[in-house]
Amino acid sequence: MKPRILIASILTIFTLLTASAQKNVVKWNVSSLAFKNAYFTYERAFEKKFSLNLGVGFVPSSTLLFGSLVPDVKSGDIERESPIKNMSMTGYSITPEFRYYTSLIKETPRGLYVSAYLRHSNYNLTLNDYDYVYKDEFDNNIEKTAKIDFNSTITSIGGGIMLGHQWILAEHVSIDLWFIGLGLNSSTFKLKATDKDKSMNPLYFTSTSTFAKDTQEYFSALGTVDVSSNQPNHYVETNITRLMPALRGLGFNIGVAF
Repeated sequence: MKPRILIASILTIFTLLTASAQKNVVKWNVSSLAFKNAYFTYERAFEKKFSLNLGVGFVPSSTLLFGSLVPDVKSGDIERESPIKNMSMTGYSITPEFRYYTSLIKETPRGLYVSAYLRHSNYNLTLNDYDYVYKDEFDNNIEKTAKIDFNSTITSIGGGIMLGHQWILAEHVSIDLWFIGLGLNSSTFKLKATDKDKSMNPLYFTSTSTFAKDTQEYFSALGTVDVSSNQPNHYVETNITRLMPALRGLGFNIGVAF
């Protein structure tokens, strides 16, 4: 194919795409930066009032946003800083969304909309070399310090509804505001605490030990926490699944429509 024919073909395709109503929008959620999150969406309009939207969020390794608010924990007469306060977090979320645009005049994807969405998220939290101070009940209550590695996962699946408004400016600039959304998530919280140097007595790694109870305490505000243990490998694991309300909204997205 001659270069001028190829160029003419590309220009023709571009003209057809831009001359018709915009059906595709690629967006970046600017407000997600406040939550140490990179969130992008792709929206495809179809029919007259409907569109499908797919959002993907990534959390690079960073400290917890509200970690400083996590309270200290107390075990007997020893008070210690919760390991959750200093954990680093990484993970992702995937959010498919179905939108209904309410305007009788504006072409989709413009105007006020109501959306129904599903969301799956998975986050990993870690903290190594945590100084666990304890009085060794198997050695005359001598105060000791063990190095503990914490590994946690928070997995959620759920959905909800949301209200928002999208503007298409200068034909190709999208401004998408999320006003408010309410949902419900089934969330599972898991935490594994490992004695890194295996310095603690193996009897601490049973489901009824004081160390297991201390590990349960970190998520105890959510309800009854299940615990399992592994003596040979010096770790305990806790697990809890809860149905929890979810708030979505106050999002500012900017993008390109074509």
